[in-house]
Formats: sequence, C-alpha cells, structure tokens
Amino acid sequence: MQVKGTATLTTVGVLLALAAGALVALSTNVVSNTWLLITEPSNVIPRESSLWTFTPTVMNSGSGDWWLYGEDDENYYYFTGSGDRPYIAASKVDSRGCAGFDSKDFQTWCR
Repeated sequence: MQVKGTATLTTVGVLLALAAGALVALSTNVVSNTWLLITEPSNVIPRESSLWTFTPTVMNSGSGDWWLYGEDDENYYYFTGSGDRPYIAASKVDSRGCAGFDSKDFQTWCR
C-alpha cells in the first residue's frame, strides 16, 4: 500500500513541477519570442537581449509579422531589416538625456 502512495505522491510532484515550469515560461517572453522566430524568418532577437527579456512593442502592420520596435531592461530597439545587425539599439540610460526622445520613433534617438 505504501508503494502505491509513494507513486501517487511522485506523480503529483512531477505534475506540479511541470505546471510550475509552464507557468514560468508563459509569464516570460520566451514563448512568444520563440513563436515569432519560428513563424517569421526575418525576425531576430537582438544580440544585446535574449528570448527571456526582449519585448516587441510595435509590430509590422503589413503582411509580415515582425517587430518594428522593441525593448528589454537595458535598451530600446528599432528593426531596420538589413545588414549583419538588422536593428538599431539605444541605451535606456543614455536616452534619458535625449530631448524629445520617443522610444517608438528612432529618429528622436540620440546617437
């Protein structure tokens, strides 16, 4: 009888661990960022960022599904779509000193 109880407790523990892992993954950007990378070949996650921290803030409204603007804890990003590094990054700390700065208008970013 104890063996059955131990097996049940082990199963419950595994299920709880899986549920906790799923909750953590769903509460971060990793799932949505992975989906963007799979479904749209032109999407990139900036080198300075990660699947866990990058957040697209403005998406392309045309036929493609890629981000135009994004951010993480350290930087703002604008997707140019060309070159080895197809985006422009602006430090959030440095951007505080830019007159007229708008995180969703790269032309206002200090460079």
